[in-house]
Amino acid sequence: MDMDHNQDKEKWIDEKLNSLKGIRSAEAPEHLFAKIEQQAFQTEAKVVSFSQWRAAAAVSLLFLAFNFWAIGQQLQTQETTAEQPTYSSESTPTLVSDFKLYDL
Repeated sequence: MDMDHNQDKEKWIDEKLNSLKGIRSAEAPEHLFAKIEQQAFQTEAKVVSFSQWRAAAAVSLLFLAFNFWAIGQQLQTQETTAEQPTYSSESTPTLVSDFKLYDL
């Protein structure tokens, strides 16, 4: 039984290896490496105009101003909340004072 299993395994391996016969290796176009090299080492720099820098700076400043305003509002809300007195459960009025719903 073990010998049949080994023979089947060897046969399967041979079939798989033989299925690769006749396959051509991949070939790159002739000047592909030169094109890639040319694009990789291209020294052309992109120039950002002054107006783009000004717009980016203005947006950044607006963003920072909004964040400072939001933090100030948050701190003000926390201070207001801290100043309000806290009530104990005994002094707080309740809607339901007796949970007995039915008289039996």
